[in-house]
Amino acid sequence: MSRSSFAIVSMLLLATLASAGQAYAQTPLNPLTDDQVIERLSAVHRDPSLRATMRVRASRPAGLDARVRQARELFDQGRRFDDPRLVDRAFTLMSEPDMREHPIAARVRASIHAWRHEFDTARTLLERLLRDAPEADTVWFALAGIERVTGRLEPARRACERAHALRDDPVYALCMADINSLQGRDRAARRWLALAGDDVALDDDAAGWRLLTRARIAQSLGDEALASRLYRRSLLVNDPMVLTHFAHWSLDAGQNELAARAIRRLGPGDDAMLGDDLAVSLAIALDRTGRSEEAASMTRRLETRFATADQAGWPIHWRARARLALSLQRQADAALAHARRNWQAQREAIDARLLAHAALAAGGPGGRDALADLRAFVTDTGFNDRTLKDLLASGEAS
Repeated sequence: MSRSSFAIVSMLLLATLASAGQAYAQTPLNPLTDDQVIERLSAVHRDPSLRATMRVRASRPAGLDARVRQARELFDQGRRFDDPRLVDRAFTLMSEPDMREHPIAARVRASIHAWRHEFDTARTLLERLLRDAPEADTVWFALAGIERVTGRLEPARRACERAHALRDDPVYALCMADINSLQGRDRAARRWLALAGDDVALDDDAAGWRLLTRARIAQSLGDEALASRLYRRSLLVNDPMVLTHFAHWSLDAGQNELAARAIRRLGPGDDAMLGDDLAVSLAIALDRTGRSEEAASMTRRLETRFATADQAGWPIHWRARARLALSLQRQADAALAHARRNWQAQREAIDARLLAHAALAAGGPGGRDALADLRAFVTDTGFNDRTLKDLLASGEAS
């Protein structure tokens, strides 16, 4: 396996954390005959490359490297199409006894655990790899992604620094710019951003992450015009993770019609087949643009989806549940409970803002405790986000 292949797996790990673990949308049916289909697949499953993947998912190719390649393909397709069956097949392949010591297998397993929001397990796997190969810059970079998404900013900084010290790569410089920006170190963020360069190619699996990271940094530095251009350019990357973040940005910016148009133009073509977070974003956009009946219909479908996911034991996207409860169901206490559960797993700016909004809406002892937890997090990590600061300040004033 080439060095570039190692890097792609690690970058995928970093790029997929914000949208990890969305439950696959299924519509239960009651079979009337022995040959009746009992689940309806997303329209995106008509994609020829995915059909080919699904045809071979039950096969077991000969040879270690062939199985590694198949598992990586299965995971990538499962990630892109929010299909846990493909991801589970990849995990099964990567967990076979003769795969245990294969370094790429361990990285794929770490990616899968991160997709499931099992960040502690992913971290342990990466740290074990680094004990055996401390010069593996791509593993340090992947570890930085785990630390960042769980709010451990200083460990994330050290991991980025180690990766950059091992190899002077623009991606690692961008990683350093990102962490410095998150900690409010604007001068250092600008310096590292300059080292990362201006060009963002769109021909690899990390392009979406690079564009979104640059857009977020531009926002934190107060350059809204640049942030807007970068968010819009990110849509050139065909990836649900990119569309998910674009939808969040456009809704936060009050561009609700833009959010709805982007989701329906670039999504799978069937609203019922959107991933959890995108479906909630579309419902919010519809509600805000006066299409209340459509929004209510989507909300009912999402409620059924989440109830079905509970019963089936599928991965739950707590961020999406909190947003649905807060913005559309008007259930502040439920939103706070979901947001706190989400906060236990992932601690990015979007998660902190969501928890603050839910806490302010719920009020009472629970809301005050959540705001106190957020203030402690900001103090302990140096976390810097303008919107979050405003929300916390409004909580102190109330």
